[in-house]
Amino acid sequence: MNIQVLADLIETHPNKSQLAKDADVSPRSVYNVLSGHVPNFEVAMKLFDALGMEVVLQPKLKSVTVTVLGEEHTITLKEEVYTANNRLAIVAVEDGEPFAKVTANIPAKALGEGEFIIKDWAENVWVGQLLKEGLGIFEVCYAFDTGFVTALVCKKGRNYDKYVETKGK
Repeated sequence: MNIQVLADLIETHPNKSQLAKDADVSPRSVYNVLSGHVPNFEVAMKLFDALGMEVVLQPKLKSVTVTVLGEEHTITLKEEVYTANNRLAIVAVEDGEPFAKVTANIPAKALGEGEFIIKDWAENVWVGQLLKEGLGIFEVCYAFDTGFVTALVCKKGRNYDKYVETKGK
């Protein structure tokens, strides 16, 4: 929750005393927010509600630190779609910028429901860290030979939703 957003909304409200009544909180609570103090969760929710704002809570995604060429990178993962065939694509993001594709699109390879190909070769050898650290992001189903490399077919693991920003979030 961004307390500054709440403070800005309160600041523009024409009648702070009435706002406190509408929110069923003390006028002191309103003043405290305007002074930069963080209210408890219940007070903040009541104030947002009285201001006509809907608050949607979303779990914060976990980041992962990986080592690439001796340098540490803290990444988050995000779902996308390969436009050629609508298969799931997963990208790594660092500081809001694209870092690398975690998946590979091999259209000639038939995949089962919910399966995708993890790219853990060439410049993506670091992706193996996401599989080996027991994070539960991906579940390896099987490996297959592409003719050039051995590729892994995976499904979403038990902790996938904790680490990957899905299309619905």
